[in-house]
Amino acid sequence: MSSTPRSEPPPSSLEPTVGSESSRCWFYKADDRKSGPVDLEAIGRLLADGSLAPETPVWRQGLAAWTPAAEIPELSEAVMAGRLATLTAKTGRSRRLGMIVLAAVAVLVPLGLCGSWLRVSLSKARVSGLITVDSRPVSGGSIVLAPVAEGQQKIPGKPSAANVAEDGTFSLEIEPGSQGLAKRFWVRFSPPALPAMSVEEAMKAVPPYLGLIPKEGQVEIVPGTNRIDVTLVPAGGK
Repeated sequence: MSSTPRSEPPPSSLEPTVGSESSRCWFYKADDRKSGPVDLEAIGRLLADGSLAPETPVWRQGLAAWTPAAEIPELSEAVMAGRLATLTAKTGRSRRLGMIVLAAVAVLVPLGLCGSWLRVSLSKARVSGLITVDSRPVSGGSIVLAPVAEGQQKIPGKPSAANVAEDGTFSLEIEPGSQGLAKRFWVRFSPPALPAMSVEEAMKAVPPYLGLIPKEGQVEIVPGTNRIDVTLVPAGGK
């Protein structure tokens, strides 16, 4: 595949005219042929599946000249995915891994109008689950997942907390720290607050789940979706 010098201006015949569909504004050169206009999603998919190489010259209105796709910020994620897919094929790994890569790319490539992206950070983790005691769901309270520092990791990230619903379920999202997403997290549970009552009543009241702690002191969490069920046991018990 030959590339076109950066100094060559895009032909006026390829420039989108005023009033044309704004999302179809990308052009590319492959095998010395100029193609387009296509929308951002289409050119992103061509780069992601390897149909277009990272050095493929591309152009849209606003660029001074044809530019390699790898140097366009809007196309960087699709280019990266294409390189990974190519590497997977060259190293002889299974097609299944390649399909997983392309499936992930499907949510990373641009959608809609030019310059508009649906960005999904794969380093985030979404966690949901159920908290029980004696095989019965708790009714309220809160849960905290705090990252565990491992090895040379000094700043694993911030704790994430969520309220526990009356049916014992919870859901939260964990943001990565400065060194990415931690692998293991401490699990902490806090009982629900007591309702408003008089001082005399408060002196006699016993908070629910008092003295209970998560049996699972630490859990492993990966980027993406996680299901973590927590069992409360007496402190010091098994």
